[in-house]
Amino acid sequence: MSIEFSEVINQGGGTKDLGVYDPTTGIGVVAAVSTIGSSTNSKQWVKVGVGDTDWRPIAMQDDLIESSLIGTTANTTIMTDSSVLTSGDYLPATASNLHIGTTVSAIGDLAFEIESLIGHLTIPDSVITIGNSAFSTNNLTSLTLGSSVTAIKDSAFLDNSLTTVTVPDSVIELEDHAFSTNNLTSATIGDSVIIVGGFAFQYNSLETLTIGEAVTTIGDYAFDGNNLTTVTIPDSVTIIDAFAFNNNELFDTFSPGNSVIAIGSNAFAFNSLYLFTIPDSVVYVGTYAFHNNNLTTLTLGSSLSSIDAGAFSTNTITSIIIPDSVITIGSFAFAVNNLSTATIGSSVTTIGNQAFGWNSLTSVDCYITKTAMDSGASIFNNNPAFTLNVPIGDTTWDTLIATSPVSYQGTTVTVLATLS
Repeated sequence: MSIEFSEVINQGGGTKDLGVYDPTTGIGVVAAVSTIGSSTNSKQWVKVGVGDTDWRPIAMQDDLIESSLIGTTANTTIMTDSSVLTSGDYLPATASNLHIGTTVSAIGDLAFEIESLIGHLTIPDSVITIGNSAFSTNNLTSLTLGSSVTAIKDSAFLDNSLTTVTVPDSVIELEDHAFSTNNLTSATIGDSVIIVGGFAFQYNSLETLTIGEAVTTIGDYAFDGNNLTTVTIPDSVTIIDAFAFNNNELFDTFSPGNSVIAIGSNAFAFNSLYLFTIPDSVVYVGTYAFHNNNLTTLTLGSSLSSIDAGAFSTNTITSIIIPDSVITIGSFAFAVNNLSTATIGSSVTTIGNQAFGWNSLTSVDCYITKTAMDSGASIFNNNPAFTLNVPIGDTTWDTLIATSPVSYQGTTVTVLATLS
């Protein structure tokens, strides 16, 4: 069998008149032709040789397509007559080791979504933007990103099989779900990314993570559901959002950086932390932020103002000092620990229900008024009887001092005016 074509695009982007494919020439027969694109601007591939060994882009008669490269099914290169790749069928049914032509500057939304891409993907240095879901739901196993990419949009590489990724220093925007649901064990985020989008690396197997020096915000669920045992968070980071590092394996060598202002809800829940210091920069710790770790020792920073509900619950903390900066302690904030001693700083005005419940308290130094303590209910629920030390001269405690030991806030306390 032989098929004649008037023009075939070669590697340089020009044309070559091959005339007839003939098995006797060594080029091989044409096995199939696949038309790609619209009828007004058809893009075609021709498969030659034995099996799926070689795909070549072709132009029928005068319909010449400008293309930067030619590839095979084992090394497929996208051809295009546009600088922007948009949604549509640019490929044969399955393409592996895909290269994008160097004329391309933008890869549009959904351009290669669910296209059965496999193997390696090379994004050339010409590409600036990778659009929403551009390569989502494929089976890519490795990726090279060009040095000019500035934006990786929402879900760009969602649901592939990537094992490692390096986001180059050119990238500024790294949006939600960008690399979620892959097989990543290692990721490097370049030094120009400012915000790591929500869910960006969720549900991978990350063991190694490098975060660039320009990142200021780590978004919701950004690294949720990985295998991180440690990570260095640069001092540029000021916000760690909800569930950011939830459900990892973070251990005692971990530090959140020295500039963080807010730690969101569940940000470090379900890890293996047992020593932790909240930096002096932190003002807010969200609900269940450190829930269900192995914390035995916890140091709270001098700027901390608000500790939300359940923030440090279900750990093994043995002693805690609430600094004078703290105004609000949420419900269950320190519940279900091994606390034997606690100090409550002088600025606390609100304590939530059962904030210190389910512990083993023997002594509490309480520098606040009874009025502030009574803002919550059963604050010391399910503790043994203990000594509650209060400030000398604070008359709000006089009745309890006079009637001690007394049932108060979920347990029996002996109130003594001993604090100066």
